[in-house]
Amino acid sequence: MKSDSSASGFRKAIGQASVVRIASAAILMATTVVMARTMGPEDLGSYAFAISIISFVTLIVQLGFPEMTVREVAQQVELRRNRLLARYLRHAYTTMISLSILAVSALALLPTFFGPIFEVRWEVILAGLPLILILPMMAQARGILHGTGRSVQSILGQQLYRPGMFLLFLTLALVLGLTLSPITAMALQGLASLFAMLIMKYRAYLAIPKLGRPIIVPARRLASWSLSAFMFTGVAAVQLINTKFDTIALGVLLGDTEVGLYAVCVQLSQAAGAMLMITAVVATPGISRASASGDDHLAERICRQSAQLSLAAALVALAGTFFVGEWFITIIFGPEYTQIWLALMILLAGQTLAALFGPVANLLNMRNQERSTLTLTGLASLINIALNLLLIPHYGLVGAAFATSFAMVTWNILMWGRAWSLWRINASAIPHSVQTPISLTADKTNATIFDPRSE
Repeated sequence: MKSDSSASGFRKAIGQASVVRIASAAILMATTVVMARTMGPEDLGSYAFAISIISFVTLIVQLGFPEMTVREVAQQVELRRNRLLARYLRHAYTTMISLSILAVSALALLPTFFGPIFEVRWEVILAGLPLILILPMMAQARGILHGTGRSVQSILGQQLYRPGMFLLFLTLALVLGLTLSPITAMALQGLASLFAMLIMKYRAYLAIPKLGRPIIVPARRLASWSLSAFMFTGVAAVQLINTKFDTIALGVLLGDTEVGLYAVCVQLSQAAGAMLMITAVVATPGISRASASGDDHLAERICRQSAQLSLAAALVALAGTFFVGEWFITIIFGPEYTQIWLALMILLAGQTLAALFGPVANLLNMRNQERSTLTLTGLASLINIALNLLLIPHYGLVGAAFATSFAMVTWNILMWGRAWSLWRINASAIPHSVQTPISLTADKTNATIFDPRSE
């Protein structure tokens, strides 16, 4: 989508992404209902706990390259450095594949040494090991599509192909009379992910310009890419901690049943907060291109449009859950899940406040400030860990939801302040002072002028 950065292009992309996300939410809702009713809270908790562990390991082996790829593809294509981009992509693939193999080998040996110590269903985690090889490749394809401006195509793998095939395989398994255990579910998840990855790789191959033969770059350039990707890994890892540590802490401190209940709560909050993801995904390549061309005014406008749409959708979801949430949960999932309502309200309240500040993490990352993002989200993750450990033993699901929401709001406030202090860009939903070029604005003499060529 070459016109994502324009107002009409932005609205069009939002509309298309919304259709995809609504379809995804429907698929995920159906999947959650099927798994919750056929597996029960305990087995669902075992599966959710294993998926959280696999997700964390996968994020580490990706080393931040998929997120960095969005920026590199957008900027290098804009600057027509195709052969340099070819070298970067080869370096990224080689690094991720090597780390994935090492991680799978290490995890396969963990039960031998730690099995007697931790009461964890290791067999479920082991069944998910293929995901560590598959998901980084799908994420890299997503990054390429996203960087070329194909924002909607970039979310199809994670939002439509993978969950759609997983629901299809679950349905076929039940029709054939198979027992839906955590191991069976994990195996079907791996199969669905494999098909989704292959489709995304093919789409990325068609989308990226002809790059030519990779140029030879100095070793320091490869090291610089790896270091920058490591910063993205840190950012992604602490964000994953901020969104997954509650599930892991519940599993360790309370048990699989509580994890199963909370997994349904998290799934509902993610479905309700779909617009936050949609607008951030669509806005990111536009922010990167605006930054590459030095247009801070456009970058701010994209952020504000994203924030306003996200905030409006979050308020609607919060109000709907307040009035009919308990009834909906009871009817769809069963009376044993009604107790998650208050925790769900807390998560949605946190998403609403976070939406107010706009896609500030994307703004910082697309302007080479991943160190700032890492520092600020790292601080929030420490708060999140402390609050989860303190509150979960006493307040259970509600304590986990409060800790996660508090951390989410904290990092968004901190990152908004960082973007304002650097460039006087107001990324929030509330128009304060519309960005004007730094060189023509007297009160911005101390602001940092972003130049992608300086990186």
